[in-house]
Amino acid sequence: MSGTKKLHLEKLHPDMPSTRRGVLKAACAAIALAGTATSLPARSQAKDYPSKPIRFIVPFAVGGTTDVLARVIGQQLTQAWGQAVVIENKGGGGGMIGTDLIARAPADGYNIGMVASSHAVQPSMKPLPPYDALNDFTFITLVARIPKVIIGKPDVPASNLKELIELAKTNPDKYASYGTSGIGSASHLTMELINEKTGSRFVHIPYKSTGTALSDLEGGQLPLVVADISLVMPLVKAGKVKVFATTGESRLQLLPEVGAMNELLKGQSTYETYGIVGPKGMPADIVRKLQAQVRKMFEQPELRERYTSVGMELPIMPPEEYREFVKNDIAHWARIIDTSGVTLN
Repeated sequence: MSGTKKLHLEKLHPDMPSTRRGVLKAACAAIALAGTATSLPARSQAKDYPSKPIRFIVPFAVGGTTDVLARVIGQQLTQAWGQAVVIENKGGGGGMIGTDLIARAPADGYNIGMVASSHAVQPSMKPLPPYDALNDFTFITLVARIPKVIIGKPDVPASNLKELIELAKTNPDKYASYGTSGIGSASHLTMELINEKTGSRFVHIPYKSTGTALSDLEGGQLPLVVADISLVMPLVKAGKVKVFATTGESRLQLLPEVGAMNELLKGQSTYETYGIVGPKGMPADIVRKLQAQVRKMFEQPELRERYTSVGMELPIMPPEEYREFVKNDIAHWARIIDTSGVTLN
């Protein structure tokens, strides 16, 4: 209570006993102190954070890009802050099981997770996820954006996407099947987009992981695979696979001779994205501290080069921008799903 208000009360009640005035003063002081105490934790949370291990949930199996990125980030955070970052893989349901764990975890900054493009895909798929992909989460930072590549064995008689589409139409039993990491993945929806725009009929073969699909490709059981460029570059460099197209907005410096999907399908591009989220309601100062540390981490030339050299873009978006990015991504995938009729069933 301000001094003016206190004087006003005393003028209204000049005969108020001094004891009652003392009680009033004590009450005012208590209220002011309570307000100060309430504000203290908000100011000190980021300063003392982290004071215990951080749980980092990965809603996919060990070994994929989401898992690898999370482990690198976790290791770097541990080194920077001296507190363990514990990776917890909770795969299943196309990422929904682990993502639901993130949404339901305490919003104290000690429970975060790494999500991929599937997070923006799921709101348009059936069955729907048990959470709101936009409003049940705190968006910390977009970490990476990676174009897909459409690849096959070197003996596939096509040299670009246009020729591959014609080949799949004329010889579908041999060249129309492709493998991805699962139904509703960005790789799967990329091919559904190509089917819609070109009238082709590529047939999806879902795998539990990109690694198993690549094994079948190398073994001759599968003619085509769509995957992150970062995962297949070793095979490309070794001459074990042929790249028919990349799915980004333009050709890649890594593969300047390979056409971008956008060259055949004007205005169309797709990426796999990876970002860090937490439950809704995380303290804003902790969110800023996490985002700043991740940005600082990827400013290290050696670490940045490790990922950009395999085709990754590292935008490291601030929280507000990342949330808007996800909102737009949800709308982007919704248009493709609505046209293709893809479901998780």
